[in-house]
Amino acid sequence: MLQSIPVISACYRLRLTLEFAFIFIGAPLLILVIRRPGVLFAALWLGAGFAWLTTKREAPAPHDPDHERSKLFIRFGIPGFLITLTSWWIWPRTFLNLPLHSPLFRSALMVL
Repeated sequence: MLQSIPVISACYRLRLTLEFAFIFIGAPLLILVIRRPGVLFAALWLGAGFAWLTTKREAPAPHDPDHERSKLFIRFGIPGFLITLTSWWIWPRTFLNLPLHSPLFRSALMVL
C-alpha cells in the first residue's frame, strides 16, 4: 500500500530554511568575522548543550546496532579514507605535518 507524503506548510518550511541558513551560514560567518577561538569554543558547547536539552525528552527509537555500524562506516569511514588518500596524493610533502609540528593543537582538534 502506498503511503501518503505529509504536507508541510509554507510557514514551517520557511522556518526550517531560516534555521538552516542561520546554523550553517550565518553562525560560521559571524565566527569568521569575530576571529576569536574562544567564541567558536563557546558556540560549540552552547550549541551542544541546547541540542541536548531539546532532545533529552524524546524517547529513543529502537535500533539495530549492526545496521548502524555499517551505515556509519559507509558515511564516515570510506569518505575519510578517500579524503586522506587524496590529501596524501595532492600534498605529499605536507601530509601529516600538523601532528609533527604542533601536537598540542592537533590534540585540541581531536578533543573537539
